[in-house]
Amino acid sequence: MPRTVSAAFDEFALRIEPTADQKEDAKTKHGGVRDCLDGSLWLDRTFLTGSYARSTMIRPPNDIDLFAVLDAAHHAEEFFRAPDGVEKALQRFHTVLKGCYPYTPVRKDHPAVNLDFSTFGFDVVPAFLRQSGGYLIPSRFGTGWIPTDPTKHAELTTAKNSATGGYFVPLVKMFKSWNRAHYDKLTGFHLEVAMSTAWPTSTTYPYGQRPATFTAFSRAAAAVLPALATQIGYRTQDPAGLSGTIDDYLSWDDRQRTRERLNGAASAAQIALRHEDRGDHYSAIAKWRDIFGDPFPAYS
Repeated sequence: MPRTVSAAFDEFALRIEPTADQKEDAKTKHGGVRDCLDGSLWLDRTFLTGSYARSTMIRPPNDIDLFAVLDAAHHAEEFFRAPDGVEKALQRFHTVLKGCYPYTPVRKDHPAVNLDFSTFGFDVVPAFLRQSGGYLIPSRFGTGWIPTDPTKHAELTTAKNSATGGYFVPLVKMFKSWNRAHYDKLTGFHLEVAMSTAWPTSTTYPYGQRPATFTAFSRAAAAVLPALATQIGYRTQDPAGLSGTIDDYLSWDDRQRTRERLNGAASAAQIALRHEDRGDHYSAIAKWRDIFGDPFPAYS
């Protein structure tokens, strides 16, 4: 058990990291779903995406995203060009997957078909390759196909993590854990992109603005919390520049309540820093545990 704030954050990071068994389970389920679909559909490729691909998934995993890219030569007329093609594609995926997994709950949940496995869910997303890059997937509103590029999203997350000295990805996981414990209204992707946008910058002559770097997770968390609260008040854009805003799901009330909780956590973080600066790691760890909840370890 930790006796310093730094050790407490290190243990917190380990506690929310998916286990090796969970990661292996995801790979195994990916193989099973791929083989199931491949037996009934012409597929160009399948790949795991979302937080799994960006290494920002936390324990226990929620739904894992899997893109199933359809071969346009065989399926464009049926699914892409038809007026009701999105609904046909989702229904076909639902039928095929239910046939392979008769005892697993399967439901259509735009833009995916969800498999509710006992360990975690799988969101299986029908997709087509997009000529100018990225992919086309069903609109979550049920009509038409919209562009997205999860590969670009993963590249941007990797770049941000490198620019912040390796602090961005672990802190995203910590904030996802905070979100689960407090109101749980932000999607993981929205939270991650909003954090990237809100990340403080520093001016380093002659290079101009750069993402700020920190010497400890406590300092980084205390700096990002108020900036994130401000960012949640604004629309957050798709960083790949394809899907417009990514936070249309969030009601005004939920947006305001989330901001209030973030601002409350930001104020508590400043108290935690003052305890740490005085050498009172017991009180500092207790305050961070108040902020992040039970996954954050207690003082030994």
